[in-house]
Parts: sequence; C-alpha cells; structure tokens
Amino acid sequence: MHKSVKNMRVFHNNVKKCLIAFARQGRQDCSLFDIGVGRGGDMFKWSKNNIMRVVGYDVDELSIQEAKRRFVNSNFSNDHDYEFHTFPNIQSVIHTLHIKPKQFDIVSCQFAIHYFFKNESLLHNMIEHVSSILKPNGKFIGTFMDAYDLGKLTNNFEETFHNSTCLIQSRSSIDTSKPCGNCVQIHLINTLYFGECSISIEYLVYKHYLEQVCKQYGLSLIEFKSFEDYHQEQFSNTYMNSDTMTCSFTYTSFVFEKDS
Repeated sequence: MHKSVKNMRVFHNNVKKCLIAFARQGRQDCSLFDIGVGRGGDMFKWSKNNIMRVVGYDVDELSIQEAKRRFVNSNFSNDHDYEFHTFPNIQSVIHTLHIKPKQFDIVSCQFAIHYFFKNESLLHNMIEHVSSILKPNGKFIGTFMDAYDLGKLTNNFEETFHNSTCLIQSRSSIDTSKPCGNCVQIHLINTLYFGECSISIEYLVYKHYLEQVCKQYGLSLIEFKSFEDYHQEQFSNTYMNSDTMTCSFTYTSFVFEKDS
C-alpha cells in the first residue's frame, strides 16, 4: 500500500476518534451501538474513551469472528462488555438480543450508511430503529462519501473520474431526483483499503435527505463536517499527496442528537 494511502487510513481513523470523543462528552458508564462494525477496528477508540458497553453487528460473519478475536486478545476484555454479532439488519439485532428502547448513549455508523441508501424504506427503517434505542440527547455519529462531492469529480456523474489513487464511475445512469438507489463504483488503486478487495459499491448519500429522514424520527442535526475541514483545522501534519486528498476529501462526518 502506498504511504499516502496508509496516511489516509490514519487520518480517517483520527476523524473517527474525534467523533467518538465528542459523542462521549459528559456521559458516565457510556454505551455504544455500532452499525456495520466490521472487524472491530474502533474498539481501541471506544476503550480509550471509557465506553464500557458496546453491541456491534455486521452482515459479514468472517469480519465478526475477527472482531471477537481482537477483543478476546485485547488488554481490556475482562472489564469491558463488548459483544459482536452477525445479523442481516438492525431490527433482527434488536429483536433477537431483546434490546429495549433508550439503551444507548451513542449509535455509530462508520463508512456504512451508504448501504441503507439502496432504497427509502431501508433507510427509514434503520433511522427509526436508531432513534428508538438512543437515550434522550444521545448521539448518532458516522461518516460517508458525500454525493455532492462525488458529483463534482465526475461532472455530475456523466464522466469517470480517475487519478493515481482512485477511480470513480457510475454503475448505471444517475437520477439525481431520486434520494435513494443511485450508486457508483469506487476503486482505490493498489490497496486493500476496503478490506479483502479494492472495490466498493457506494450508494449515493445525500446530506439533505439524511437530515430530512433523521428529523422525522426525532434526530436533530448537530453538524455535517467535511474531511477537508478536519484536515485543515486539526490534521494538516498528516501527509497525503494531492490525488489521495482528492479521494479522502469526498468524505463527510455527521452528528445528530436524539430529542430530549
């Protein structure tokens, strides 16, 4: 993996550290629910922020097995209650584990919310369940590729974007009047950034629609913040070449708060 792409991963992890620390502020005995937890790469961030209870789920069984292995081998497995499960969707987790309403201080969805933009009912269902398990004033945090920034790179999705770090191309014709169902293919070149392959299919995430749906379920927007702003304000010493920055800066973070 090229050094600049490695540094991008470091930078993206630093952004997640900021989000988790912000959501954690002022809370005792903090609990977190992670959507698309993958291999549990954030567990050391949780532990460092004294998040004592975590329930994480993912659709990929091999990733969950690795998350469990990492936790068992960690130096905090004896005094932290972290559990990882394979489920097809959030409602299955809540139903099977008998998760009651208002149990969690934080819900986190890092680089995974685009999956729920496949269709409107999928997104509404997920946001409704997120709201149901959050405590009053709890935080819903996450990161995603911003459809607006991807559109700028691809001339409103009419062209393929290609540089030394990434290739972005539409999978089908993009109907910008639709809030869900549009997708692009992202290829990070010469890297396994996305896991065991270098290609990710990303449904386009529109900030205004995410805010609109969250509002319907009692989640008020605190902030959208671009990764470019994070880099300029806090992490300018993290080296990335211009091509890698172009790819990285398509990402945005979000923080929503559950109404009290």
